[in-house]
Amino acid sequence: ASSAAAQNGTKLAMSESFGVAGPGLTYDIMRFTVGYQAVRGINIFNLFNFPLGRKGQLLAQELPVFTENQPYYNQLPQLNRYMERLSYLATLGERVCETALYYPVFNFQSGLNSDAVANEFDTLGRELENMMIDFDVVDDDVIQSAEGLYKGVIRMGDAEYSCVVIPQNAFVPPETQKALSCFVEHGGRVLHSPEGLNSAIDVDGDGLRLMHRKTTAEDLYLIFREAGNAGDYTMHLPSSEGYIINLENGSLQRLVAENGKLRLLLAVGQSVAILLTDEKFNPEEKVELNNKISITNDFLLCKENELTCGKNGFKNIKHSGAPIPTRLGDWAELVGKVYSGSCVYETSFNIPPKMVGRQGEIDLGDVHFTASVILNNQHLGTAIMPPYRLKIPQGLLSESNSLKIIVTNTPANWYTHTDYFDKWQIAELSPYFEAELEYAKSFASGGLYGPVELYTEIEVL
Repeated sequence: ASSAAAQNGTKLAMSESFGVAGPGLTYDIMRFTVGYQAVRGINIFNLFNFPLGRKGQLLAQELPVFTENQPYYNQLPQLNRYMERLSYLATLGERVCETALYYPVFNFQSGLNSDAVANEFDTLGRELENMMIDFDVVDDDVIQSAEGLYKGVIRMGDAEYSCVVIPQNAFVPPETQKALSCFVEHGGRVLHSPEGLNSAIDVDGDGLRLMHRKTTAEDLYLIFREAGNAGDYTMHLPSSEGYIINLENGSLQRLVAENGKLRLLLAVGQSVAILLTDEKFNPEEKVELNNKISITNDFLLCKENELTCGKNGFKNIKHSGAPIPTRLGDWAELVGKVYSGSCVYETSFNIPPKMVGRQGEIDLGDVHFTASVILNNQHLGTAIMPPYRLKIPQGLLSESNSLKIIVTNTPANWYTHTDYFDKWQIAELSPYFEAELEYAKSFASGGLYGPVELYTEIEVL
């Protein structure tokens, strides 16, 4: 889609997502999905999260649904703002994409070595991605009708390629061979392997994907962590002048890069934007948080708001029971496996005098799946995806502190344990329903898993 958009002369490419992802869909998965697409050129996201109906078997169709009864409904605006920023940045300036991957149409239409060539095509695409080289897909029509061949480029619409990578065993029609010969004769490159191609920036570490956009005065790099074991990356940038854009909250942080080397800590599924520019903004100043304590005091837990269903559709049960002691982890032992909704964790803790009053950060560790934090009766915010960290403003921390964490899971628990839909045949529900429930079982949990840790800035002497 993004290749076609560029070759048609538009910056916009749209996708539809989540229509049958199931009731276990988390904000973390949603962030991963849109980040995966954005770094590959998709910049308009059409989300299928609306109900086809509010009663009966219609509650089993087009899952997930976001209605006011759903456990995670109140956090949806945060995801929308995240995607809004991502979408906007992915349209700025012009995308820098000089490499094209040849789509061997003839092999697929004729069946000639189609399986082998398909595997080559896929392997080349993966290799380019692993090397953080952005590319579009081109076919015979693009190459044969392109402009710029006598200048060593393949130009169509807003796309301009100086290199074409072709699967080794692909059949290339004579007309395409003729166009490529002209392209190569005037400086273009035709390769059967990505070897020798270079990414826009070098990175120490695996699992990142990159899109480079350029305006008249700035370079914008959209970086997405798709996989990998190590989350700490060193990036070798062409400049040390610029900013890091936080997509979660829209803040700017000054780029701290020595000799063009930048260290970034990214969670799987997390995206970040790096803006290289001489223009001056007023960014947030980075604060070194080197004082740390673990909050190991016992927590108390109580139910708060539970999702259930009656003859008129979804409804909620408001709980007001006394809190009971709990340990961190899945809350099923205390509230049951069917519980979808929110629970409140409470504890108190002391900190050493050197941390009192200092600005800092609370890290909740692992959460299933969103957490709203109240410290000393002040709401710090809601974390809806990893890393589950929230800032602590200066002056809030006392020697003795109270902490409340409201954790919310997904509807997966209710959907995977209810007998509400047993009265209907699968044909009356949805052809995707059984598969959606099977997928949702992996996310039928809830709770604060931790560890819960608190960091503050060091004392400046």
